[in-house]
Amino acid sequence: MSYIDVSDKELKKTFSLLAPNATIFLNACSTAGKEADIINLADMIAKQAPGKRVIASTKDFRINEIIIKEAYPLRLEIPDKTYISPEEH
Repeated sequence: MSYIDVSDKELKKTFSLLAPNATIFLNACSTAGKEADIINLADMIAKQAPGKRVIASTKDFRINEIIIKEAYPLRLEIPDKTYISPEEH
């Protein structure tokens, strides 16, 4: 089994193969959580995938909390828990 974590620097090449307007949704709890000065998975992926929208959650969530605003390009939110990569702020 393979895992992605904040030490995976080789992902930039893979993310460069995505469409320029691609959205990466991290469908896992707290991948954008903030703890002190520690980088989280969402921040790491946003840095590895410049120009791509990264959507993640700052807290634990249930699947039924996800609100899909638009299917293409993907736009969604998890009320009070949504992180969108810095380019989108």
